[in-house]
Amino acid sequence: MCFQYINRITGACLLILLLAVSHNSCDIANTVNEKYVTFEFNDEYPNLVIPVTLQDSISAKLIFDTGWGILTLDSALVSQFPSLTPKDVSSQEYSVGSNWNPASARECTLYFDQEFETLNLKLDNNPMYFGYWIVGNVYNILGAKDVNGIMGIPSADSTKVWGFNFEHKYITIQEADSFEMPKEFMLFPMKVVTNPHVAMTINVNLPLKIQTSDGDTTTLYRDFFIDTGAWNDIILTSEASELAFFDTKKDAVWIATSNGLYTRNHAVKISIGDYEDNSFRVTTYGHKTKVANRYLIGLNFLKHFNVYFDFQRKVMGLKPIPHFERTIDKHARRYHMGFNMETMNKQQRFIIETIADNKENTYYTAGLRVGDEIISANGILWKNVTPEQREAMYQGDSIQFKIIRDNENMEISVPIDKNEPIGY
Repeated sequence: MCFQYINRITGACLLILLLAVSHNSCDIANTVNEKYVTFEFNDEYPNLVIPVTLQDSISAKLIFDTGWGILTLDSALVSQFPSLTPKDVSSQEYSVGSNWNPASARECTLYFDQEFETLNLKLDNNPMYFGYWIVGNVYNILGAKDVNGIMGIPSADSTKVWGFNFEHKYITIQEADSFEMPKEFMLFPMKVVTNPHVAMTINVNLPLKIQTSDGDTTTLYRDFFIDTGAWNDIILTSEASELAFFDTKKDAVWIATSNGLYTRNHAVKISIGDYEDNSFRVTTYGHKTKVANRYLIGLNFLKHFNVYFDFQRKVMGLKPIPHFERTIDKHARRYHMGFNMETMNKQQRFIIETIADNKENTYYTAGLRVGDEIISANGILWKNVTPEQREAMYQGDSIQFKIIRDNENMEISVPIDKNEPIGY
């Protein structure tokens, strides 16, 4: 009697488990038997990384970046496996780098195979067709270690549906003809640009109602470029008309960029239809970049949802997930102050042109201001300070600055916060 009771409970639990598995599979793949490919997030760099197979036997890990365009293979991988670039494939020298940082451009080699016969790349058993690909040093281009290259969604998949389950970290790729969007997904129109030899670029029209920490609201009803290579949530470049609204907010966290400039980052609440969440961030660029789009959404925006890209019907589906885990760029340090480049380069004078005006910037709270000329730090002329000496100062308890303000000599002691957060 006891044994039968246990069997009934076990059977009931098994049925519930099977239903749960079926629901999860259908949620992102529509069918229980649909295959999926797990992905991971790079621990050191804020990248989504997917496993691929090259030439049927070479295992590689590639950054998944919808903003990159051309498949890029790391030169170290190609040196190890020369079959990836046979001698009879046409090639030419090519310069490539991130549009966020033009200084990242590096010389590479661009290969052409318009018949798609040379580069056999598969994501699980799904063939990926790229007619152009680049070979270069990925670390020098993007600063990313432990990956073998970069890829986006190939234009040949313009009749497919790509699904990203950020709740359980896997991808599905399905034929659009057999796909039906689950009813619980919010739908938004997409614009897709394809080139038969490279990756697709995606823009999605989103009506975002944004509330800042001081209670002010604004609406961003824009076409957003989807850039999974950017770790941010929502990005407004210097040409976005809403920049003035965010520039009035004093609670921004200033993050240094790789080219010595900065972004301002705002914690906000986002509303999309009936869904709202206060864990989003808006990043604004006050300086110009080579990025052609004014409005972008990055990886941390998408990670709030399970996502479908239905390229045949030109719609994106979003379903909020219960637990959001922010991806942090461990190399994104706080921005403190910057100098006027003209006077610095031509006159060897270091006049503060920008300074983060938030309360966590000890340079600002100690009293340094725009227009101050830095003469020395800890007794060393600022123009003579080496990178090693500057790093040693950052490890101390404070830095004693001698400055000139309004033709008067002053001294300001700036305490160093050794526990200053990294990323945001």
